[in-house]
Amino acid sequence: MIRTFVETDIFKTLVDQENDKSLEATIKNDILENPSRGDVISGTGGVRKFRVSDKSRGKGKRGGFRVLYVDLPKCEKTYLLFLYNKDELENISSDQKKALKKIVEGVKNECEKKKN
Repeated sequence: MIRTFVETDIFKTLVDQENDKSLEATIKNDILENPSRGDVISGTGGVRKFRVSDKSRGKGKRGGFRVLYVDLPKCEKTYLLFLYNKDELENISSDQKKALKKIVEGVKNECEKKKN
């Protein structure tokens, strides 16, 4: 499967702040293995959330990071949107969901334009 990963600035910043140099590769490999990994978050236009372990703190998937992404197979692109630590945030707010939905709508429109 061919995939281009597109990282938001905030995602890249958050990944770079972590002490785990393999975190980004782990996330990308997990998505490549299963692009439908995780659950779709309602009200976001298709954003998925899945768990990744936090090796720097000795946390497994349940206590580790949450990755938010949207996969667009028609465009062969996966957008890595946000990363957060479960200890810092249990779930995203309704305002965050609305913001993610706008982002997803934008990238889906961009994808459709390029396909036509």
